[in-house]
Amino acid sequence: MNIEKILEKMTLEEKIALCSGADFWHTKEMSHRGIPSMMMSDGPHGLRKQPETADMLGINESVPATSFPTAVLSACSWDKELLKKEGEAIAREAIANKVSLVLGPGANIKRNPLCGRNFEYFSEDPYLSGKMAAAHISGIEKTGCGSSLKHFALNNQEYKRFSSDSLVDERTMREIYLASFETAVKEGHPSTVMCSYNKINGTYSSDNRWLLTEVLRDEWGFDGLVVTDWGAMSDRIKGFLAGCDLMMPGGSDYMEKECAEAVKNGTLSEEDVTRSARRVLELIAKTAHETNLWHLHPCNHKPTHLYFSHSPESCKSITTLSYFSTSAMSINSPASAESIIFSLSSRNCSFSVLFSIIHLSFLDPQGHIDGNQHHKLCDLQKIVFHDHTSLTHIPYFCNISFRLMTKI
Repeated sequence: MNIEKILEKMTLEEKIALCSGADFWHTKEMSHRGIPSMMMSDGPHGLRKQPETADMLGINESVPATSFPTAVLSACSWDKELLKKEGEAIAREAIANKVSLVLGPGANIKRNPLCGRNFEYFSEDPYLSGKMAAAHISGIEKTGCGSSLKHFALNNQEYKRFSSDSLVDERTMREIYLASFETAVKEGHPSTVMCSYNKINGTYSSDNRWLLTEVLRDEWGFDGLVVTDWGAMSDRIKGFLAGCDLMMPGGSDYMEKECAEAVKNGTLSEEDVTRSARRVLELIAKTAHETNLWHLHPCNHKPTHLYFSHSPESCKSITTLSYFSTSAMSINSPASAESIIFSLSSRNCSFSVLFSIIHLSFLDPQGHIDGNQHHKLCDLQKIVFHDHTSLTHIPYFCNISFRLMTKI
């Protein structure tokens, strides 16, 4: 996905529209721009994917999934490695169900025992909460699935949660209520941060530039996407200005016309809109390949690395047909035209898959196509490789397009 080229072709109205969801759990697909939709679902202590009727409370049926101990219990272990494994397990269930983003973990402080969401927050101690959240996030992100650190910030009560105002001085805020988020962001590196419903000293979180840009991005170095809690967007124009990128859930055109008009009259910069649209595209490009969204756009996505594998042990039965491409990387060539196993490494996650070569051309060290190598391998184009064989290294670089025949 060439994000900058896509953005150049998009109209202002399309960029504004991309920054709100398509429905309860999906981002918008814009097939004419080469933009697939991606799905997100609730965590944080187990996948809550609703295949049909969606709701915020878990009333309607969800797909079967493992229910892990809630954060209030798992944090009692003080075991970062355990939390990391839990995050990884939840993410792998998400990937198996074609979910790209798990909405969790929650790192708010337990300020009052009456808070209705204390069960899914780790601790009243910002150090413990931050370390547990960072471990959980790193486990999720390790798989290539995205995480969403929530609810940023000072979301410490359910009573009147859509309109409450957390009045806190800055020292208390930074030493207690923001500290757990700071640790989770700097050590866990979440793909997204979810802003909360409440106001903070009179300003809704979604409109709070100090919170979402000056602290989160400028001070802590967060480079991902900010998504609203479901229904937490206050003013869409102020949200763009604050650095709030994606409004969820979708299904409405809330303030889209007003945003376009604000750009035209100079109240809102188009660059503010473009910046948020870019972050949406970056999230899709980062996570969509792990959940089999590539099939929507042939040869449009590039894995990080491609290697040969001598072992077929992690290959599974054929379940899908997808397309993607890669370019300019060193590769071995088969000594015989029998078979090959490729191993795709995406970020920190490696797994073996089977491929059918559609096109294979070798480049010499100067970057020119080596016609002899290209023609020598033309007869491999329609072979479905299903077993391993001896490999011989050839010191060339190559451009490859291939069809994915299996999926973990």
